[in-house]
Amino acid sequence: MNIPVDTNTQQQIEALLSSGVNLPPQPKVLLEIEAQASKPNVSMRSIAQLLSNDAGLTARIFKVIHSPLFGLRREVDSLDQALSMMGLQSALAVVKSAALRDSIGGDAQAMDVFWDRANDIAILAAIIAKKQRALIRVSPEHAHMVGLFHDCGVPILMQRIPGYCANLVKAWPDLLEEDNQYKTSHAVAGYMMARNWKLPDAVCQTIRYHHESINAPEEEHAIISLLLMATHMRDLYCGYGDPAWSSMERAVLEELGLSVAGKGEFVDDVLNIFQDSLQS
Repeated sequence: MNIPVDTNTQQQIEALLSSGVNLPPQPKVLLEIEAQASKPNVSMRSIAQLLSNDAGLTARIFKVIHSPLFGLRREVDSLDQALSMMGLQSALAVVKSAALRDSIGGDAQAMDVFWDRANDIAILAAIIAKKQRALIRVSPEHAHMVGLFHDCGVPILMQRIPGYCANLVKAWPDLLEEDNQYKTSHAVAGYMMARNWKLPDAVCQTIRYHHESINAPEEEHAIISLLLMATHMRDLYCGYGDPAWSSMERAVLEELGLSVAGKGEFVDDVLNIFQDSLQS
């Protein structure tokens, strides 16, 4: 069940739509997969057969199943087996992320930078969720999905607004500054995308409020904090500065069941797992 849209968000959605922002439709293969997935006795074999017709989606499934999100100790060589081990919702999330990347298009170099960052944050978010699951009750699958989609409004706006995030290839921009300059909101555009593609409500709400968690539903504070922590760790890993972190550090750590004193060891552990995933 979708959570009702608040008045401010609805007004921003209407402003984006009236400005000509268009959302990419779900491709045929994804609609077919969702139709199969909605059946009471869904067959993983039938889903696998649909996926097998798309080499790119199949490759993405195998890449994710061997990532730290699942922590497998052996190779999986059957698409049926991979889907069964991932679970239907996780598989759909991976398929949607791949389909979204293909549907949006755009400058290849800029999109490579964008999706490489999103994928790194998704993996880090999944690792954090797995380590802290007993405390924050956010599944690694939902964390991974949030990491992939949290800034998906950016490429949508880049296609519509000349100049928006134009220097993304050179350096990751201050997205709030870009939004202010062009009088738009990548968070609302991403929220529109997430709802249109029927992502879980928790994911939609996180996308909408990840820059203004104070306005988010209380039940989403943990997953937003997890996303902020994963983003901070990615910045640390890449050697980037994160000037906003000091103002949110204590609140984020507290939400994740961590202390300032224990942060260093936790970060090192997560980044070691992340580094191993890049070499596998």
